[in-house]
Amino acid sequence: MNAPVGSLVNVAALGQLGVGKLHKYDELGRAVVHFGGEGTRTLAPKTPIARARLSESTPVRFKTAAGTVATGDIVDFLIKREDGGFVYRVRANGQMHDVWEGLIMPVGETTDPMQLMKAYRWDTPRSYVARWSMADIYGRWCAASGGLPAMLGARVVPLGHQIYAARRVLFDRTPRFILADEVGLGKTIEAGMIIQALQAERQDLSVLVVAPGSMSRQWLTETYLRFGARAYHHIDCARMAEESRASLSALVSGQRLVVATTALEAHAELAEMITARRWDMVVIDEAHQIPPDHALYPRLQRLSRQSEGLLLLSATPSKRDMVGLVGLLALVAPEAFADETVDSFQAKYDRQSAVWDRLNFTRKLIDATAAEGRELDPDEVEFVADEWVGLIEGDDLFDALLNRMRAGEAEAAIELIAYVQEFHRLDHRIIRTRRATLASETTSWPERTLVELPWSASQAEAIFLNHLEELPLGNGAEARALRALYQRFCSTSPKSAMRFLEERREALDDEPGGAAGDPVARIAADTGPNDEPIILAELVRSLTRLDGEESWLRTAHGLAEAWHQEGGFSRADLLADWLTDHLRDPENQVLVFVQDAEAADDLADRLEARHGKHAVARFHCEIDEEDLASTAFRFQHDKSCRVLVSDELGGEGRNFQNASAVVHFDLPVSCARLEQRIGRLDRVGRQSDREVLSVVLEPASSADHALLETHRDVFQVFNRSIGGLEFILPKLQLQVQAAYGEGPSALRAITGDLRAEVDASLTATDEAFDISLDATKPQLERSIALAAGIEEESDTAEGASTLRSWASRLGIQTKKRDDGSSEFRWTNGSLNVSSDRLKIGAGTDSESRLLCGTFARQTALARDDLQFFAPGHSLIDTMIFEAEHGRHSRVTAFMLEGFAKHKGTLLLQVLARSVLDERLWRGHDIGPGLAARARSLLWPEVTAEIMLLRDGRGAHQDIVTHAGLRGFLDHPRKDLTLRPIEPSMVSELPFLPELWNSIDRSVPLALASIEKRRAAAAEERGDALETSLRGELGFLRWQARTAKDLDSADAFQAAIEARLALIQSTRSPRTDLLGLALVALV
Repeated sequence: MNAPVGSLVNVAALGQLGVGKLHKYDELGRAVVHFGGEGTRTLAPKTPIARARLSESTPVRFKTAAGTVATGDIVDFLIKREDGGFVYRVRANGQMHDVWEGLIMPVGETTDPMQLMKAYRWDTPRSYVARWSMADIYGRWCAASGGLPAMLGARVVPLGHQIYAARRVLFDRTPRFILADEVGLGKTIEAGMIIQALQAERQDLSVLVVAPGSMSRQWLTETYLRFGARAYHHIDCARMAEESRASLSALVSGQRLVVATTALEAHAELAEMITARRWDMVVIDEAHQIPPDHALYPRLQRLSRQSEGLLLLSATPSKRDMVGLVGLLALVAPEAFADETVDSFQAKYDRQSAVWDRLNFTRKLIDATAAEGRELDPDEVEFVADEWVGLIEGDDLFDALLNRMRAGEAEAAIELIAYVQEFHRLDHRIIRTRRATLASETTSWPERTLVELPWSASQAEAIFLNHLEELPLGNGAEARALRALYQRFCSTSPKSAMRFLEERREALDDEPGGAAGDPVARIAADTGPNDEPIILAELVRSLTRLDGEESWLRTAHGLAEAWHQEGGFSRADLLADWLTDHLRDPENQVLVFVQDAEAADDLADRLEARHGKHAVARFHCEIDEEDLASTAFRFQHDKSCRVLVSDELGGEGRNFQNASAVVHFDLPVSCARLEQRIGRLDRVGRQSDREVLSVVLEPASSADHALLETHRDVFQVFNRSIGGLEFILPKLQLQVQAAYGEGPSALRAITGDLRAEVDASLTATDEAFDISLDATKPQLERSIALAAGIEEESDTAEGASTLRSWASRLGIQTKKRDDGSSEFRWTNGSLNVSSDRLKIGAGTDSESRLLCGTFARQTALARDDLQFFAPGHSLIDTMIFEAEHGRHSRVTAFMLEGFAKHKGTLLLQVLARSVLDERLWRGHDIGPGLAARARSLLWPEVTAEIMLLRDGRGAHQDIVTHAGLRGFLDHPRKDLTLRPIEPSMVSELPFLPELWNSIDRSVPLALASIEKRRAAAAEERGDALETSLRGELGFLRWQARTAKDLDSADAFQAAIEARLALIQSTRSPRTDLLGLALVALV
């Protein structure tokens, strides 16, 4: 018999939607049922439908006799009408209403398991266990990552100093820092991990990355591939030429954007759009290249004010460049440095120098005794304590450490170093790790070596190159720029020379009118492979002609054609011979750099003829992004790919440390570009016994000979990192570029001054200043241990099973593919939940999405073609969010077999989660960073309690101690076959009111029991947080005591009280009800 229209019903196939209302039968006789906030469903014919009978205390929304909508709760079932409809008595605002069920709807929008239980919003046991498993695995991820699970999902091998930097930023009140690790230590990885962790917390996080043209495209790739599969838009000069103002506005208003600095400099309207909007996080790469006197610096100042978070990736700060250092600090902390002058900052530096000198002295003494295999003896400790007297006044914690040292306690000296290094540094917003620091911990570095290959030109080639030496001279910047372009493009290959000469001939035919701006500076700018061809082509068209250039050009064109017709490309042939010898070792692979994409193709063609097409791959800016990723992956993992020929795109942050050598087929004027090239091999993680071999072919021109001497003998980039030169490098490179355009004698003439600048910068290192910026030894050791734990994290199999189960509950199809990878596929119409995060496109039912990836870290590291399904990935974060905030799968009811002696017994499984008690934070400024520090010690953990509700003796509210039962119900078990209990089976029970009463009384008892069971662990973690904050609290108390005004003292005191509240919220966590399961033993 059909249920009457208006009836409240349960549909077993849609149990997770709870009680629905039978709206009508359609023309095909199918039932149309409305499920409150879940919408309306048309059921297939013969779908079982059961009448729902609401229980006492069920929260409902109903229409009163007056026609108004009210909320209340069921008091009693009254009658069944002649038409079959039920009538209930409902209490609302102290009044009673007799209401037909057709005017009633259980309130199901809540996430409160108690209300969901009484509203019969019961999900299947399998879905309930899936959600429980998600909460459980999330707690394990938190434990494995130190409370930042998104770090597990970074597709990198995290190193200790990178973890240290990321945690420093994420644990601070505001994420505004200078990341200043030495070159090659992975600042980009640190920034990527920080962004990924913030995005995991806030899916709508807006991110802007400003990077030099040479790096912007790499940022676009790396942010997607390595850090969570979230796509960014990219704007450079090439993109600007394609976009209308309307489309540009749409790009800038998007959520994630990477923009090249060259585009910001060249297009004022773009800079205005970007700086006019708010950003949650702004990252500025190579920030030291934009000092306060740079034209772009005011734009960065505005961006700083418009952003909540700011990361400046910079060269290591130097005391020789106070202007640059103050400029960086004024961006990350404008409120603190707005009025700071170089002189006032220098005075602050000078005051701190005495502290750093003692720090350096104490550190050296401890290290020396450790090298002897002993600790400082009491007399030595007392001597060191005397050296510190009077340096820091009014700091109680510092004084306490000194007193312990006076008592001869060696450990106090170590603690004093860590305390002073952490809190009495120049500024806590600078995070810096040096190679020397890591070398003393866990990392050693490979040696850089150089091989120069002698070369002889063919006859036609020699004639052309001799003519190049006779290029007309000229005065001024335009002449220097034009001569430099001739040198660059005409000495690589005959095809390259012919292309450039033809371009310039056409330009002369059109009468060039002169270049805008400083052409030498435009050539020297780090514009990147995408933008550089545009800028150089513009210069070729516009640079004023040299005296006698037309005549020289006509001769040059004929000689280039003769060189090409001869078929001579002797430099390529020389390289091919060297490769033949080097590649006899089957483990060897070689990375070959050429400055330009077309020249890279010319060389690759020649090498393919010798070594075979399969052995040689191409990598340059004219290749689309998908093919680039595939080529990079092949070179990294396929030994049959012996040679990768690349333009400068291959130098942009890629990890090609698998290569045995890097070949510089031509020499860029920019020393920084050479460092980028060599840095593809010289990376953290390369075995120290694998030398970093640079191969240079003997230059083709006298200017290039002088350039090689400059790079080899002055900058020494082939033998050492240029870390420490980055602040002065832009100025020096501009001088080199100008001299290169004049000729070899001009370049050699400035060699002495260049060497003096370089030597002064490298020898002026202040060891005490360096140590003051270093990570403290205890912090670095903790981070190294955490990094090792993340790398070894192997809980992927169980995590994969949990994620697949939960995905199925959400309406996402999962499939394991033959190669071991997995796929997630869904349409808007297939979803079982209403989720903006999972919604595709415009939201039509047919729109679909397919994601392919892996749950295994090692597979993810080896295969860039697969996404990495782990915390921090956009889909996985969405699934975590749905498990945390969705109302589905919080309540179930099932039968548990195998307990015949207890047949008929009813149990209640209570799931609760221990979390920080944020109620204690009210009135305190505890931002995301401080909260993250507490969660690094106390993360959400799920505990089950089992309560006896009813047995043969009647109703109870007792904790179950039966070991066999608890073995089944204390932890999520996917191996159990649990038969669901339908709501209709419960709603007809004669003792139903008594059952609801037992549930009402049992839940608080269960929560209290869980809280008691977890109390000792909470106290222990509160103590750990207090210990970790002890130094910070001591420093804040010192700042409050020595504050210059009352407002500052009050601010420091408020910061102290906020941290004390944080500690208390950890010691006494809140116990939240997570889920309920009614269990019948059969």
